[in-house]
Amino acid sequence: MKEFYIYHEYIPKVGGIETAVYNLSKALGKKGYDVTVLYNSVENPSVALHYAEVANIKKLLPEDNIECDICLIASNHSIPVR
Repeated sequence: MKEFYIYHEYIPKVGGIETAVYNLSKALGKKGYDVTVLYNSVENPSVALHYAEVANIKKLLPEDNIECDICLIASNHSIPVR
């Protein structure tokens, strides 16, 4: 199973990218990918729970060393240096 990470610097409560990330995560999960949504901050914790319905969700910590098969940057913020 391939690991597919979607990095989202800041997750606001509503917006088009949030719907796109949710739908993409759901579709990839159905295709057999192990999807994880990584984030640094979230406007409302309920949004993270919404993503958890279709993907793993993980707050990116400074000590994290992320390795995966595919990483999609779904943010207009800078790419993390980890």
